[in-house]
Amino acid sequence: MKKRLLRSLFTLLLAALVICGIPQTALAAPIEKTYTVRLADGIDEEIHSPDGSWIDDVVVVSGELPYGVVVGHKEDIMYIIGVPAYAGTYEARIDMEIGGGAYQYLIRIIVQDPNAPVTITKHPTGETVTEGGNAIFISRADNATEIIWRLVSPDTTTTYECKDASKYFPGLEVLGLGTDTLTLLNIPYTLDGWKVEAKFLGNNGPVFSHGARITVNRSELQMPVISIQPQGVELQQGTSVTLSVSATAPEGSLRYQWYRAESDASDGIAIPGAESANLLVNDALGSGYYYVGVWCVDGDRVSQMLLSNIAVIRFTAPEPTPEVTPPPTETPVTEADQPSPTIAPPAGQAAPARDNSSLLLILAAVGCAAVLGICVLMIVKRSRSR
Repeated sequence: MKKRLLRSLFTLLLAALVICGIPQTALAAPIEKTYTVRLADGIDEEIHSPDGSWIDDVVVVSGELPYGVVVGHKEDIMYIIGVPAYAGTYEARIDMEIGGGAYQYLIRIIVQDPNAPVTITKHPTGETVTEGGNAIFISRADNATEIIWRLVSPDTTTTYECKDASKYFPGLEVLGLGTDTLTLLNIPYTLDGWKVEAKFLGNNGPVFSHGARITVNRSELQMPVISIQPQGVELQQGTSVTLSVSATAPEGSLRYQWYRAESDASDGIAIPGAESANLLVNDALGSGYYYVGVWCVDGDRVSQMLLSNIAVIRFTAPEPTPEVTPPPTETPVTEADQPSPTIAPPAGQAAPARDNSSLLLILAAVGCAAVLGICVLMIVKRSRSR
């Protein structure tokens, strides 16, 4: 019976605690607020509860507020009020407790001395980005009443306020104007070499930070694509062959350079003037390993070089032409030139004696002709003497 009674009392106590609204964990991420005031002017700021609920209490959890400044609440409003006694930058985390939980605020109060000079405590630093990238610049100063971000040309002859930057650099986006943090988005290549500087205004006139150089690298071009490779061949000396390559450029235009090497290690030497898609190889260039480098160019952007396959060219000496010996010229032979056939005697018999009757007949004919000629001469002489 007593155990049941104690259990019931404990349950009623938990219900009462819930109804009374015990503060729970923060309902949202911390809310940042920054106030800049002059030492003589003081501060009087109001912050309404985010959900319109009445505020139960405000508590400074960490940090500090300027001496002479207090925080309080009334109904659904938290107020920060007072006249700071000392210049400086103060930060505090304040919890706003309400029936549904608690909200956190990060309060920064910058108290400026109207008679103190502007002193830069942080200069912006240079940034290197790729075309289309983003960069953040930070600069701070004590006793400044205003910050104006500016862009200064490489030769320092032209200056634009960052609030007008998109007029001169299309596509550029600027965030953080009037704060100590400037963000540039979608930075174009035309900003390469320009500088970002902060101009601080105060009682002793403007004070300028160091210029932070912007280095913009062009986005790298894609390499070309080779569709037809040069082909090697073996040919005779005194002839030639044209090596060709076919490639396409994703961007920009194509550039070529042919090389010749003594081996297939792609360590060749550039051939002077060989800067097109075709190369005429003749005896003057000789046998070797040939290949071509192809790359893309778009303005001042250059892609990496793509090397083709190696084409092996070999020149060989022509085969010697065999000598042809003309056939001997045949001289016609007459019957008179032909020797008389010699008939060998039968075996065991002596050769017959040679017949001289023909020779005797010839000699007799010659003798008769001579006698006849003498007779004719004598008759002619006798007839003349008469």
